[in-house]
Parts: sequence; structure tokens; C-alpha cells
Amino acid sequence: ATNEEQYVQSLEKFEKREHAKQHGMIRTEFSGGEIAEDMEKERRIFQLQMCELTVITSICTFSVEKMGSELTIKQTQDGERKQLSQLRDVLKASLHTEQKEELQAKQSVGYNLHQLQGNKAHGTEYSGFLYKKSEG
Repeated sequence: ATNEEQYVQSLEKFEKREHAKQHGMIRTEFSGGEIAEDMEKERRIFQLQMCELTVITSICTFSVEKMGSELTIKQTQDGERKQLSQLRDVLKASLHTEQKEELQAKQSVGYNLHQLQGNKAHGTEYSGFLYKKSEG
């Protein structure tokens, strides 16, 4: 039953086309001017599409180039950050050793009631006699 229905439908379509051709509703011949107009329209549409494609690809290439430069900047920043963290660790370690040495030096001296007097730049040891003027 379906084959018969399809056959009937295709026959009806064919008859409608033939009827339209006979009465001039469907044109089988085109003039050169009409073809030129259609070609011009298609050419403009094609140009528009190509321009849009070019714009999109230029945006994409710019984005890729920018991403590449940002990636190199990020890599250099990561390298610098790594160097700074290593330097920080070295400085912390050296500071801790200096603090330990100072602490050991303070502990080895022992208790000292009277601190040294004088300018350490000129020395802390005295030699000779102190001449003091006396009043009287």
C-alpha cells in the first residue's frame, strides 16, 4: 500500500510541474543578464563570507601569538620566583646559624655583672696609668 501511495504522490508532483511549465510559471530558459545578476549576488556573498573568515582567523592567530608571549612571560616569572624562594631559604638558613652562634657566644661568656665600658672601636683593654687632676 505504501508503494502505491508513493507512486501516486510522485505522479501528482510531476503533473503539477508540467502544468506550471505549460502556463509559464516555471522558466526553463534564463537570459544572460539574469545569470550575471545571480552570479554577482553569489560573488558578493562569497566575498562577505571570506572577509568574515579572514577576520576570525586573524583574531585567532593574534590570540595564539598573545598566548605564546604570555606563556613565555609566565615561564620567566616562574623561574624568577623559584630563584627567589631558593635565595630566601639560603638566607633563612644562614640567619638561623648566625643566631645560634650568637646564642652560644652569650652562653659561653657566663654571667657578667659589670659590662665593659668604653668605645669598642678604640679597644677595651687599658694599659698604663690614669692621670687624674686633683683639686686642691
